[in-house]
Amino acid sequence: MNKDYRPIFHITAHKGWINDPNGFSFFDGKYHLFAQHNPFDTKWGPMHWLHFVSEDLIKWDEVGIALCPDKPYDNGDGCFSGSATEIDKKHYLVYTGVKDKVQTQCIASSTDGLNYIKSDLNPFIDRHNLPSIYDINNFRDPKIFFRHGYFYVLVGAKVKEDGSHLILFRTKDFKDVTYLGPIFEMNNLSNGMLECCDILFLNEQNDECILFCSPQYKKSTSKYKYQNIHSTIALIGKFDFDNIKFVPTSDEIQLDYGFDFYASQTLRHDNINYLVAWQAMWDRNFPSEFLGYAGQFIVPRILKVENNYIYQYFNDDGLKKYVKNINQIDDFKVENQCEFKSNSPIVRYKFNIQIDKNGIISLYNSNGKGFYIYIDKSDETILFSREDSFEYIFNQDGSDANVRKILIDEGVDKLHFDILIDHSCIEILINNKYAFSALYFACGEYGVCFDNENDSNINITNFIKYEYKETKGEENDEK
Repeated sequence: MNKDYRPIFHITAHKGWINDPNGFSFFDGKYHLFAQHNPFDTKWGPMHWLHFVSEDLIKWDEVGIALCPDKPYDNGDGCFSGSATEIDKKHYLVYTGVKDKVQTQCIASSTDGLNYIKSDLNPFIDRHNLPSIYDINNFRDPKIFFRHGYFYVLVGAKVKEDGSHLILFRTKDFKDVTYLGPIFEMNNLSNGMLECCDILFLNEQNDECILFCSPQYKKSTSKYKYQNIHSTIALIGKFDFDNIKFVPTSDEIQLDYGFDFYASQTLRHDNINYLVAWQAMWDRNFPSEFLGYAGQFIVPRILKVENNYIYQYFNDDGLKKYVKNINQIDDFKVENQCEFKSNSPIVRYKFNIQIDKNGIISLYNSNGKGFYIYIDKSDETILFSREDSFEYIFNQDGSDANVRKILIDEGVDKLHFDILIDHSCIEILINNKYAFSALYFACGEYGVCFDNENDSNINITNFIKYEYKETKGEENDEK
């Protein structure tokens, strides 16, 4: 495998396995992210928290392991996922400790944002706080937040009989903890549960918020939704603290339609909402393990709520620091084929496309092979294919991991694409409404190609290509 497959802007471990992003926070002048980590293998194993820091949310430094499974309550499967917050100028990590399959909620703190000490109160939430309807072996991924004078901890819990709930606890000092009840429920998850819960408050004036979670084995009546083995969803709403109730104002929103997206986590800092997620999927092979690592994160995106829907944007302020070339092309019509190659393995394409029939956009095209995006006017869909990936990706249950079709509610006549490629990682935003994340292991050149195979009228406007440097030392060369 080519070593250039390792991305630069997408977090990976120097060595070993990572999955869920944890503890997404801002402390002591830096952004902090942690990953579920097995330092001993490129497969899931005893869970540690691997620590990354950044000043711009684009380039991240790996600073070491923050949490190890070394206590009686976590020295089994380890330190599972969780969140972070600042309390009295200390950085607090809240995580799930797992021993003998029993899952409990624990805390650790740091004064310097580097060295973390586990609390003598651990576990501060355990089977004594958990109602008997829930399975203590599936009770995990705490999200801590401060609101109205209290600390709240939201946790996913599997119901013994059927389904899963997001349940809420409240405390002032982590010594006395009160169970408040479920705020969100979901059934028909086979043997799965609601994982990686999160809540993002949109302002300080009221309790408008977005609720996030990752339901395992979620199915849909629509063939265009929830096509992965596991999913990640969000709901816009408001939290009623008087009645301890989340009141949704939107339908379920699928955050990303791509092959590789799970376990999202958010951060609100300086009035900007950021989203990160694991750019991978469970129950699948990981071709990068031959390079000594497995798992990566998406580049943190910006979230905006408009018309009761979530729109996603790349972080322009962060990315612009690394631009080495900008090429803006005059508007053009695709008669047969138009190709734009890149000299950089980190490249971004922004353009509008207007189409009356069908069209094809291919990435990494070489010798007739690439990552294909088929726009189909007949049924207002877009099909994505990575069947030509040099390293084959497959689902362990035999289901399709390489072709995906999604429905564009507003039609495909006029679309805005924003595509970020970083070696083997692709992130595609369509109308900033439909996100599509994927891995693709190319054997060809980097670039984008437009094909007109059906005598369509295809017009491209506002085409911009950004090529990125991989170090801060290079000078920008804008064209």
